[in-house]
Formats: sequence, structure tokens, C-alpha cells
Amino acid sequence: MSTKTKDNYKYDLVLLHAPSVYDFRKSSIMYGPISDVVPSTPIFEMYPIGFTTISRYLTSRGFRVRIVNLALKMLHNPKFDVEKFLRKMDSRLFGIDLHWLPHAHGSIEVAKLVKNFHPDSKVVFGGLSATYYHKELMEYPSVDYCIRGDSTEALLEKLIITLKNGESLEHIPNLCWRDGTGNALFNPFSYVPNSLEGINIDYKHIFLQALKNFDFSGYLPFINWVAYPIAVIVLCRGCNCNCKVCGGSKEFYKNYCNRKETVYKTVEDVGKEIKALIRFIKGPIFLVGDIFQNGREYTRALMKKFAELKITNQIIFEFFVPPDKEQLKEISEAVPNFNIQLSLQSHDEKIRRAFGRPFGNVEAEEMIEQALELGVKRLDLFFMTGLPEQTRESIRETVKYCDYLLSKYANSKRMSLFISPLAPFIDPGSMVFENPDQYGYKIFYKTLEEHRQALLQPSWKYILNYETKWLSRHDIVESSYEAGLELNRLKFRYGLVTKKEYQKLENRILKAIELCSKIDKILIYSDESVRNEAFANLKRNMDSYNVSTICDTNELEWSTTIFNIRVPKFVRAVSFSLWSFLARVTG
Repeated sequence: MSTKTKDNYKYDLVLLHAPSVYDFRKSSIMYGPISDVVPSTPIFEMYPIGFTTISRYLTSRGFRVRIVNLALKMLHNPKFDVEKFLRKMDSRLFGIDLHWLPHAHGSIEVAKLVKNFHPDSKVVFGGLSATYYHKELMEYPSVDYCIRGDSTEALLEKLIITLKNGESLEHIPNLCWRDGTGNALFNPFSYVPNSLEGINIDYKHIFLQALKNFDFSGYLPFINWVAYPIAVIVLCRGCNCNCKVCGGSKEFYKNYCNRKETVYKTVEDVGKEIKALIRFIKGPIFLVGDIFQNGREYTRALMKKFAELKITNQIIFEFFVPPDKEQLKEISEAVPNFNIQLSLQSHDEKIRRAFGRPFGNVEAEEMIEQALELGVKRLDLFFMTGLPEQTRESIRETVKYCDYLLSKYANSKRMSLFISPLAPFIDPGSMVFENPDQYGYKIFYKTLEEHRQALLQPSWKYILNYETKWLSRHDIVESSYEAGLELNRLKFRYGLVTKKEYQKLENRILKAIELCSKIDKILIYSDESVRNEAFANLKRNMDSYNVSTICDTNELEWSTTIFNIRVPKFVRAVSFSLWSFLARVTG
């Protein structure tokens, strides 16, 4: 029996980000191109933005909070001893994110370790996937609480205070917990804040917390952030769009987060956040959320604020539908270094509309021409495989459409095209997940535990939780690689990549295809020990071809300086060296 009193914990809350699979360092898994168009690796080591807002919110109120990116520590240092590290952690409450389903395996395994080492501490889960699976999460003995919803800062404060005071948990909204007999209880889901005031990302706070805890690797967002620092500003919670496979759609927020309307940061709050950023960071800043979702009045006010700030950083705008020339002109006048990201999904307007993006090719091409004319620094267009009504022939036609776009605009050297699979999962709570037959899909895994076990499959073909009546899982894998090969060849033909870059990616894709074929053959063996030995022999090759599989992740990066902090060059160089060194020795 522990003799720990209720007031002698070192931390009030330790936020732990687990890898997708625990322990991926020992597992033989061909993850494929599931993370090719995001900054993180297939381990999904990028922790949710909510960690940073929770940390700032609670520390500003006097609580002791620490962020630990376990996934990155494990990725950064193959010898990092997770169990030894967690055993030394001393916190009243451990928070583990299950924001997106790819963390289904690692998050629960880390929770088990925490409860094993700290039986008197409590474990709380949160995130969109945790909200969807809150009842199933409470069936795991290692999970004490789950907080539902998209805004948990204030609720975590209530939980910590309640635990400190030894009071009843009945008054905390959105909380799932257990009574004295172990029965799961679910408090009313009544907390849905209609304001984001005070909920902002403060990179200076994160840097100071890393110094305070002498744990730089624990606070890094993803594996190569030091070399490629990029900042993020989240404009809203919720969404106005209803993309059919998205677990962050308007329907999901309404049905599972009780959020009937998207809530936006005020122009003043966005201005304060970006002002603090540009004083501290010179690198690119990504605005999460389409600025035009909240109407033209909001956007004009936001652009006026940006113009006042005289921003020289690269600012990346994401759009859910192509903006018109007037909208683009407002952006270009306010932000000299503006960049655009738009997901076209498919060349086929019918497929795009079936996915949930209601715009045509004419609007998209007009946006491309107008953005280039207005001086956009970079324009990224994304396509996908595994979409509703999409066939293998349609995917080939999408690549041909890429050829058409490049023939018109490649000379500018400012347009980049990417294609990747819808992987690894159709999001729980999305319209397709809930009604697969209606949209022509088959969902293989429905429960949280089924997805946890799926993540241990040896190839991404078998990790996929879906196929469609137009594309089997085998078709999705083959057509994704085929499209990646052809798009890479187009980029080389139009001079967008060097011969060395082209050949490197070509070889990677061909090797990945070969490895997938070998995995399929190994699975035929009836003897499990023979299968395991064969997979172990493949592991090194698998690990080598799990990053930048069908498109080079480096293509997504904006040009940056060695360390984008606005300090004199000497101090900047020392800071870079110090951060890199400390990330190694503390990782």
C-alpha cells in the first residue's frame, strides 16, 4: 500500500503522447505511405495541439504540468527505456491523448504501464477518438477517467482540484469515471464552450517548460522539428464542412461533441498569438482552419490585423473550397509571403462531391491562375486514393490530370502536387464509418480493441479498416504505389525534382512494392514461428522504407533558416546546438 499523501506529488498533470504502436521498435510492420503528407513519421509522434493549450492554461493558474512526447523519445533514441522513465514520473494525474485512432494501441499500452508503476495516480484520456469510444475506454482497468469533448482545459482544472480536495466527481461535466464498486458513470455532457478566449498556443511557454524540466526531446512536436521548425495557429474548434470520411466534420462535432456551431478565435486573439509568434519565430506559420468559414467580415478584419503586424514569415492558408480572386487579393495585400494548401481529392468532380467537397475543376484552376498571378509563394494540391466511387482507372485519370496541371503551371516552380492513400483508418464517427453501406464502403474494424489489434498487422494493407465496392484493400495499396510512381516521373519530367531525388523515390516505391509482396507470401505460412522469424528478418528493410514512401516528405517543407528564433546569429547558433544536444542527452 502506498504511503503517498495527496499533496506530495511533483506534478499535478503529466501529459503523455504515446507512439502509434507500442513498442514499434520491436515490431515488424510495413506502415506504408500513411504519413507521407504530414510532418510526423508513421509512428505519429506529433502530439496534439491541445497539449500546448492545456499546459499553458493550467500553468498560468499555478498548476505543475509537464508534456512528455514518449513517441519521439522512443524514435529519437532506440535505447530509451520507457519503463524506467515512467517509473520515475511522479504525478497525481497522467493525461494520455487518443485524439486520432492511429494511437489506439500505444495509448492503452502506455496507460497500462503508468497504472502498473503508479497505482495510486489516476489516468485520464481525452481527444476526439477518446470521445467517440468513451464507453469502451472505461472498460480498460488502466483508464480511470475520460473527458469527452473538444475543449478540456477547464475540465482538467476541475478534475485536478477535485482530486486534491478528495471531493466527489459528480459535478464535473463531460467526465466518465467509476464509483466505489467499479461501475462506470457518465456525467452529463454539458460543457461546450462558445469562446476560445485564453486558449492559445504559446511557443515561448513550451520552450521555457522544456528548460524548466530539462527535457527538450519531451517537448519537441515531431522528430525533425529542430531542423524544420514550423508553428501552428488553430483558428477554430469545430468545422463547417461535412467530408464523408472525416472524424472532425460538422456532423461529428454535432453528434459526439455536442458542438452545433463552429467556434472561432477572435481577430484580436489571433492577432496577439501571431504577434507573439513572429517576435519569436521566423519560420513558416500554418493557419489551421479555412479563414473564410467564418464569413467575409471576419476574414477582412483578420487580414487588416495581419497587415498591421507587417508579417514577413511564410503564412500557410488551408482552404476547403477555392477562394475567388477578390479573396485572394485581400490575402496577398495583407501577407506578402502567402502560401496555399487545397485538397482536390480527385480530378473527377463527381468523386470530389461524393467525398464532401462541393466545387469543380474550373474554380480550382481559376484559383491556381489567380494565386500565381498575385504572387503566391507556394501552392500545394493534394489528391487521395480510397475515395467513394473511385476506381483504379479513375486514379490513373487523376494522375493524367496532374500531368495537365503541370503542363500549364509547372514553369512557375511554385505549384506542388501530392497523392496519398486515405489511411490507415476511416475515422470513427464519420458519416462513412457510421453508414458504410450507404456510401459503398465496408468497415472491417468497428471497436477500439479491433483497431488496436489491427495496428499490429504486418502490412498497411491489413491495417486499413476499410475497402470500397470499387476498390479492395489490395487495389488501394497497388493503385497508391502506381500513382506515386507516375506522379514522381511527372515531377522529374517537368523539372520539379532532380534526377537524384526522382531515382531515390522511384527506388523506394519499387522496394516498398516488393516488401508488400514478400509480406503477403509470409502470411501464407501456417507455422506462426516461421512467420515471426521471416518478419523479423524483414524488419530492417521495413523500417528503412516506412518514411517518404510514395512522395518525399521533404517536398512539403518550406525553406527555413537553421533555427528560426529571432535572436542574434551567435546566440541562435548556440541555441540550436544546445537544443540539439539536450534533446539527445535527455531523450
